[in-house]
Amino acid sequence: MQKIKFYQLSFTHRPVAAILFACASLFPVLSLFDIFQFLGAYNVKLITAACYIIIAYQVGLRRFFHRHYVEWNKRGMTLRVNSFWGLNLSFSDVKNVVFSEDSYTLNMYGGSTKNIDLAGIEQQSKERLLTLLNTNIR
Repeated sequence: MQKIKFYQLSFTHRPVAAILFACASLFPVLSLFDIFQFLGAYNVKLITAACYIIIAYQVGLRRFFHRHYVEWNKRGMTLRVNSFWGLNLSFSDVKNVVFSEDSYTLNMYGGSTKNIDLAGIEQQSKERLLTLLNTNIR
């Protein structure tokens, strides 16, 4: 049984990530003005490279590190569970959720349906996904 990694795309719920992202974004810009000369040119290059790696991870690389993940905010979610490409959906387009043992079926307002295969996923992760969908569907 595997877990799903849940990420809320709001810096208000993750203040450490917000501070880290702000510092990683600010350091390369400030280093262009030679403010950090006292650190040495080699160390500035290393720190700048680390900042770029932090920014890349925060923005999109974590998708490649986790096989099962859910990213959401108040408008929609990106869901990748037992698939390579994943599923992008807007909460305002979802009519209701029909759940069974190993899959959730999302009925959309346009008449289409989207299936989420949850085979091999922990029960706790399934329940959290269901509560996340039910609380955000309008």
